[in-house]
Amino acid sequence: MRDKPTAVIHIGVEKTGTSSIQRFLEGNREALLNEGKLYPSFPRNERGSQWGLVARISDRVLGVDVSQYLGLRNRSELDDYRRQVDVSLDRQIKQAQNLRFLIVSSEHFHSRLKNRAEIELLRDYMGRWCGDFKILMYIRRQDRLAVSRFSTALKSGSVDWEVFPAIGDELPYYFDFWAIYRNWARVFGADQVQVGIFEVDQLEHSDIVRDFSGRAGIGVENKSWPGRVNESLNKAGADFVRELNRRIPVTEGGLRNAARERIVSLVAQVCSGGGRLLPAAREEAIRFYRAFSDSNAELARAVFPERVNGLFSEDFSEYPETREWPKPKYADAVGIAIDAIQRAAKWDEARQLRANNFHLRGMLALKDGNADRAIEMFQAVLQIAPEHFGANFQLARLRLERGEVEGGRKHLDAAIASAPPDHEGLAQLRRKYRTGR
Repeated sequence: MRDKPTAVIHIGVEKTGTSSIQRFLEGNREALLNEGKLYPSFPRNERGSQWGLVARISDRVLGVDVSQYLGLRNRSELDDYRRQVDVSLDRQIKQAQNLRFLIVSSEHFHSRLKNRAEIELLRDYMGRWCGDFKILMYIRRQDRLAVSRFSTALKSGSVDWEVFPAIGDELPYYFDFWAIYRNWARVFGADQVQVGIFEVDQLEHSDIVRDFSGRAGIGVENKSWPGRVNESLNKAGADFVRELNRRIPVTEGGLRNAARERIVSLVAQVCSGGGRLLPAAREEAIRFYRAFSDSNAELARAVFPERVNGLFSEDFSEYPETREWPKPKYADAVGIAIDAIQRAAKWDEARQLRANNFHLRGMLALKDGNADRAIEMFQAVLQIAPEHFGANFQLARLRLERGEVEGGRKHLDAAIASAPPDHEGLAQLRRKYRTGR
């Protein structure tokens, strides 16, 4: 019997280079596997972040972005998805040769797993396959985290111009690094939890991916490198997206609005850079940061004794003295629209190629008799192109043959809506499962 691998769990604190780390792991999945390090994929989860694992653990995912992205509308669909995760993860681990590390990463370990009970569920679930644990997290000064989060909130549908949330009797868990560290340390043990500071002079080679790789025991030699990802919007982009959020709903029928997400993605591509977005005054930033002084001091004493006089750099000169936000310009909006339309034409072609690539991999898996892998690939197609006939047809057939009537008929309806004329296979499937003949 082979030794159990070590689980490397990255608590992807948002806006600390998490997307870059995940893109690196995803882009090098095959190379890592050859080295005995598995960064698993999850059904319907085409992003680098492993939202699927959070859906498997947390009972607070229905009706929020996790379930909307994964296409889960009710408890029945969530339970079915969880069974798929179990099968998929178990298969990937069993097929891995000389597996030494099982690596998982999600920003929702930070924002969704807020108490020890949920973290214990993650530990027990990973413990099915893993013998040891290594927990990694990065932190950054709270005001800077809030500023970066502001851009992400706009992309997610917010119309709020307030950067810093109000502080009540209790510190917001999202920004309370001492509370986060304490929860994870109590579940896994303080010796298993490593904390890094997301500041250039605190990272190995001033690079988050290299720093993470060193802590996780991942070699960076002969690996592909991610470009800049998840950059903040500039002012013109923020104005455009905020107005977009007023006019286009974030969700439709309880699921993500793919059309809106596409527009936001295109705008983000043409509106990154060009000056940092700082819609806050210096005194506001200082006041918000100082609300966490005691919490930061506790964390410094526990993890960074050499920094007890200050966990973070306290230079606030990047902020303006007063909050300034000039009125949006019509010309800026027109320019953004033109650039986005031009990019959309190229994006459509690339999107179709990616979808067809996953579809081909699904068909090859079917040819090899691996239905579970085929289902994963066809679901990946639908994350890119929900209207894809071939993927919906194959998922309908596979699900219905397995007796999964509700899920199968959902895909059958989608296939019918986009079917080519006189598709005999679809006609047979329709007769068999919709009329009972």
